[in-house]
Amino acid sequence: MTKIVKDTIPGTNLWIYQQQDYFKYGIDSILLSWFARTKKGSICVDICAGSGIIGIRQQQIYDTKTVTLVEIDETMAELSQKTIQENELEDTVSVVCENVHTSHESFPRGRIDCVTVNPPYMKKDHGYQAGKAAMARHEVSLSLEDLFHFAAYVLKSGGMFYMVHRPQRLGEIFYYGEQYHLPPKELMPVCSREGDAPKFVLIQFKKDAKSDVLFHPPLVIYDGQNYREEILRIYEGAKR
Repeated sequence: MTKIVKDTIPGTNLWIYQQQDYFKYGIDSILLSWFARTKKGSICVDICAGSGIIGIRQQQIYDTKTVTLVEIDETMAELSQKTIQENELEDTVSVVCENVHTSHESFPRGRIDCVTVNPPYMKKDHGYQAGKAAMARHEVSLSLEDLFHFAAYVLKSGGMFYMVHRPQRLGEIFYYGEQYHLPPKELMPVCSREGDAPKFVLIQFKKDAKSDVLFHPPLVIYDGQNYREEILRIYEGAKR
């Protein structure tokens, strides 16, 4: 039987339930919840939500009005619901157990302020092996285009779409952004150490905006074997 563990949500006073041997949240989710700056009182959706770490942490940091977590895996959705109940977040956080490919139909069109996603990074044909952990890393039940289709449908004009992904996929990412009227507005590379190639990228898209992009300096994670001061501040709950 899968062991369920109770961990803290960095920068908050909340707890989160996760599966010990499955796909626990990593630094990419922590950084995305920080990068996904939005106005107080915003209505948000986090797709491919997993344990709910991004949507819940963003809600706490930026004081959003509500966030809906969309997750296809029933066990993960149930754990998210348990996290919500234990932390008494029922008034601000909810869970929808659906496939992103069809779940946009559960939302009113053009009413959402912000969408976040930490999606599977790899294409299905890129070393895919069966299993739940592999599904979390490979585009099995959805495609990159599905993410943009969802965001374009639910976001209001001027709404923000935030994503973390591998830099190797940027060509496709920018292509779909333009196709779905979600041009990139900000891009921040994230490197393990100074001088390293980017490990992943944080991207902000804005619905119906002009196509000009702000490239931020790389965010560097480590100084030697320790987190850099900026990373520590992010873990402590700093806003961007």
